[in-house]
Amino acid sequence: MRLRTAGVLLGCVVTLVGCRPLYVPPIPASIQGEERVTLGKETTLSVEGQRFIVAIALARVPSAGWLSVQWFDPAGRQVAADSTWIAPDDEGLRRQLVAPPTVVPEPGRWWAIVSFDGGLLRQVFAVVTEEN
Repeated sequence: MRLRTAGVLLGCVVTLVGCRPLYVPPIPASIQGEERVTLGKETTLSVEGQRFIVAIALARVPSAGWLSVQWFDPAGRQVAADSTWIAPDDEGLRRQLVAPPTVVPEPGRWWAIVSFDGGLLRQVFAVVTEEN
């Protein structure tokens, strides 16, 4: 009986030792993320007159590329899009993109998405009421 118990115990020990990893990957000293375009908190969507305006504050622009804006109506349909070229020299500046005159404000929650090279940067909202 003792021999049998010792055999089972030895088998368990061998099995558990065999489950240990043979290689522990090294942990890098530091992981650097890629630099991205950053927008300031002053980036907003507003309605002036009968036009939607996205005011964009460029906080950081590490590389040149297309900055895009898409406007969406309260039903969630894309109603317009526009883009502008930005470069590192534009850092700290403000840009305004205006929706075309074919976009007529109707009551509800409108939003615009600001993106750079296909990556989402910011989503901004504006509520249009009957008084606007």
